[in-house]
Amino acid sequence: MRNESKESYVPAFKLGEVIANFGVGEVVQSANSKFQQGQKLYGSLDFATYQVLPKDRADSLVALDNKEGLPWTTWVGSAGMPGQTAWWAVEKVAKLSKDDTVFVSGASGPVGQVTLALAKKIGAKTIASAGSPEKVDFLRDTYGVDRAFNYKTEDANQVLAQWAKDTGKPFNVYVDNVRNVLYPSKAAD
Repeated sequence: MRNESKESYVPAFKLGEVIANFGVGEVVQSANSKFQQGQKLYGSLDFATYQVLPKDRADSLVALDNKEGLPWTTWVGSAGMPGQTAWWAVEKVAKLSKDDTVFVSGASGPVGQVTLALAKKIGAKTIASAGSPEKVDFLRDTYGVDRAFNYKTEDANQVLAQWAKDTGKPFNVYVDNVRNVLYPSKAAD
């Protein structure tokens, strides 16, 4: 949550108004032939018990089949926006391979965690930054990150330079979940 005067890629939440974000909803009743009662839909929904959506907003929703029987919460995590963002970065943009080294900033968040899981499955080397010792331990212990560091207490530029020196190979893919983690260094603050 932030003050409305600060710009971002999504509008600020307004005090007293309903919050909308990615979610899963169930069709209770529909006048739109595209949707049937009982169907689960994914997309931008209000955080409310019930809502009536105009056609243009309803048409932006995706009907979920969920043949795998996954918990519906999966669609707001690893199968939803965070997972889709990570998959797009790894598969479509970076075309990550086992010969790559990926540096993921803000790695303990949902996009970062899925990015690391995909990178490790591919066999790529991983470097990850997070903002607390507990998060760094989590990344190392849970995801088997090759090098995890706290960007609040360690200089990212120094860590990455040391990585290149130790391995003889710098990272070649950067998944930036925190703007400007490298510029300027936060370790001096």
